Amino acid sequence: MKQYFSNIKNCLRWSFVAIMLLVFEAVYAQPGNPEYSLSATTYFEVDIQPIALLDIETSQATTNISMNVDAPTEAGLGLGANPLVTNTYNWINYSSGVPPSVNRKVQVNINSGTVPTGFEVRLFVSNATGSGGGTLGVPGGGYITLSGSPQDIITGIRGAYTGNGPNHGHQLTYSLHYTGGNFAVIETQSAPINVIYTIIDY
Repeated sequence: MKQYFSNIKNCLRWSFVAIMLLVFEAVYAQPGNPEYSLSATTYFEVDIQPIALLDIETSQATTNISMNVDAPTEAGLGLGANPLVTNTYNWINYSSGVPPSVNRKVQVNINSGTVPTGFEVRLFVSNATGSGGGTLGVPGGGYITLSGSPQDIITGIRGAYTGNGPNHGHQLTYSLHYTGGNFAVIETQSAPINVIYTIIDY
């Protein structure tokens, strides 16, 4: 009989221990416990569209440029030393976001109008300065003579922005040169010229 009650006590003891463990496990696994969590998932997609913006900024009232050729100050003189006129007030600003393996470049050409016979308009593009960031483009270096055919002036642009306004981006230096041709072709005139800048993929 004693053995019988002893077995019952042991069974009750182990049952009690098992019940306590179950209760402990249930309490320990509540939401908010750092070692247990309830989770759910949500699918979303980030879609970044291509970015290609370019404009011309200036420290003057307008980006338009007037290059006036001054007359000689003494009878018998010619037009003087080159460059006859320079202008450094305009800047190229751009923002660019590209797909993988794509670069951008900036080209320039005369879109309408003609430079007067005996003269050239040359352009120099500086390295980028200001508050921009990313993979900014690199100028070709040296002066180019503006013409009706597009010419590369900045290459290697990827994800980048130059900053906005004058003193940000690439400074543009225009210079007017007399080519030293026959002076007889020089005529009094006003020659409007439209210059276009284009940012393209390559």
